[in-house]
Amino acid sequence: MAPDGAIRQAGEDIAQLAVVTFKDTSALRKRGNNYFQVDPSSLPPVAASLTEVQQGKLEAANSQPAESAVRLVNILRQFETLQKVMNIGVEMNRSAVQEVAKVTQ
Repeated sequence: MAPDGAIRQAGEDIAQLAVVTFKDTSALRKRGNNYFQVDPSSLPPVAASLTEVQQGKLEAANSQPAESAVRLVNILRQFETLQKVMNIGVEMNRSAVQEVAKVTQ
């Protein structure tokens, strides 16, 4: 990978990353924890100057792993609770059917 975003394989250019910026970053809308979205017709991207792509470098994550783990545990607990509620509902229906069968005999 070249600093300008060119991707090379066997010495041949095979792709090009678009390294851009936006004149008005306030128009960018946050999408999730890691992405931004913009309507390119209303705010076209501009080629970034003084920016380079560095191969082999790691970028810090935009999300917090600990926070994500806590959210996952909370979601799992909610799911388990809903499963229990559904099982209780099934059991109540089964009991009701059995009681109706006893009354009609």
